[in-house]
Amino acid sequence: MKKWMIFSFTEKGSEWNKTLLDWRISLGDSCKGYTVSRYAKKYGLAELPADWKDEIGKGWGETIYMFIGATGIAIRAVAPFVKDKFKDSPVLSIDEKGQFILPLLSGHIGGAVELAKEIGKYISAQPVITTATDVENVFAVDVYAKKKGLCLDDREKAREISAMALDGTLDLKTQVKEVDTFPPMELREKDCIYLAPKNIYVGIGCKKGILGEHLRKMLHKVLDRLDLKEVQICEIGSIDLKAEEPGILELKRELGVPFRTFSAGELSRVETVSQGSDFVKKVTGVDNVCERAAKLLCPNGDMLQPKMAMEGCTFAIVQDSKPAGSKTAAKAQKFEGLKEEEKTTFIKILIFSGTTEGRELVEFLADYPVQVYASVATDYGKECMKPQENLTVLTGRMDEPDICDFLKKVHPDLVIDATHPFARVVTENIKAACAETKMDYLRCMRDGGENKHTEKPKSESFIVGSVQEAADFLAQTKGKILITTGSKELACYQSIPDYKERCYARVLSTEQAVKDSHRLGFEGAHLIAMQGPFSVEMNVATLKLTQAEWFVTKESGKNGGYEEKVRAAQDAGVHLVVVGRPEETGESLEQVKEILKDRFGDVER
Repeated sequence: MKKWMIFSFTEKGSEWNKTLLDWRISLGDSCKGYTVSRYAKKYGLAELPADWKDEIGKGWGETIYMFIGATGIAIRAVAPFVKDKFKDSPVLSIDEKGQFILPLLSGHIGGAVELAKEIGKYISAQPVITTATDVENVFAVDVYAKKKGLCLDDREKAREISAMALDGTLDLKTQVKEVDTFPPMELREKDCIYLAPKNIYVGIGCKKGILGEHLRKMLHKVLDRLDLKEVQICEIGSIDLKAEEPGILELKRELGVPFRTFSAGELSRVETVSQGSDFVKKVTGVDNVCERAAKLLCPNGDMLQPKMAMEGCTFAIVQDSKPAGSKTAAKAQKFEGLKEEEKTTFIKILIFSGTTEGRELVEFLADYPVQVYASVATDYGKECMKPQENLTVLTGRMDEPDICDFLKKVHPDLVIDATHPFARVVTENIKAACAETKMDYLRCMRDGGENKHTEKPKSESFIVGSVQEAADFLAQTKGKILITTGSKELACYQSIPDYKERCYARVLSTEQAVKDSHRLGFEGAHLIAMQGPFSVEMNVATLKLTQAEWFVTKESGKNGGYEEKVRAAQDAGVHLVVVGRPEETGESLEQVKEILKDRFGDVER
């Protein structure tokens, strides 16, 4: 999830500000838009505070800054904070007509060049690129390293390599070397640059008031013992009691990496550590902060350095054995919408949704410091999701191998199955994938997980075990039939004699559902494409319109409109055919919310 701040100063600029703000939020980014007071309310933007330039400094190195207006405003605003091309924030400037977009700072390492191209495509603006390697369309070692999850430790050599690329004398095969660890300088070939995986996670414990300079010095001693470099660090972590510790925050800024904290409860979930301290446990609630934090930062990594005490601070080092850039890396990323930084930021929760319960859980987590992934099968399911800052929506059906691949890639802290109670195959695939990858699985059941009717039908009703059984039963009857069991299993009803005349199908108003229904012979007045929820009155009106004597439904619970269908059958005096819910166990929606509160609600916000 990227963090953005967008600034505008005129009315036209504010229009673009609002457009870009809504777009980035829809992509799952955290974004704030600011403008002068006279346009703030009109365009739904925040009023530009008097100290807005100081706010830039507070987020420098972590936030993308976009200015809509004169380039000079952007340059003067960020100038006091520019220090290091490897740690500076990406800065972009757009003219107020939206004709040109300029990546001003951190074009390669920060990704400003690629962002300019992405934004330019979205608003039909011309990116103005001035970096030599981009203009000449030649190899850029810093861009190459970033894309492959690698890092470099010799900036001067990087400049030499870029110069060779520009004059055509660079041999990529022999002069750009990918290694597992950086070799000592004295053993390196003269005209070669070395790239190693960025795959190190550091857990930290320290005394209150310790200086950032001291922390960094001690960290270097630990890294030196392991032949590691500072540039290989992906993230640092500690207990939430240290969330505002000045020394760690200074270290975070100097390293230019995320700093994640965990509650004592979360740290306690790590089963084993090399050593524990009763004193530390008395103060913090957990016996070993650094080692547990490092393991939570990279759950499937290798512990290179267990807890090491170093003059008022402790460190533990974990290495991701399969980072994006290593020779043993997993398959290329295949899930649209997944962002690289999300793999190592926040607690991660994966919700298999497509239901009211799934959407409620996603919204429930909107204010939690977690990254939520919501998996839905269709574009319609994605449209039903309200955009929120910590949400990434994954669209498309996944079988068991696909789910396994995704779980291995993201390592979610919890997988919640909130799929439809009748999506039995999907649930079995999720369960199997979680068992295979040893992920924590939780089933969210509709109506408290009970499999009994929420309201007992008073009219004549027939309970069957499947849609096929419903169709077989109805084949022995007479009279028109209103079917509300969905488009996926409509083929079952083709076994009913004269089904094209007797049957009326009510399906979702999606293009795919309508196409599938047409293909099976349900068309014209016999196909009703509507989006629920449906009231009792709407159900009764539909029964009367179709002159149905039989009403087929699944026992889908309160959120599936089952009660309204039962009452409509009673009021209309028709026979009700109910496809019973499959037997399974799980937790109710409210119980799942309580579990989420207990597990993640004590994280400092």
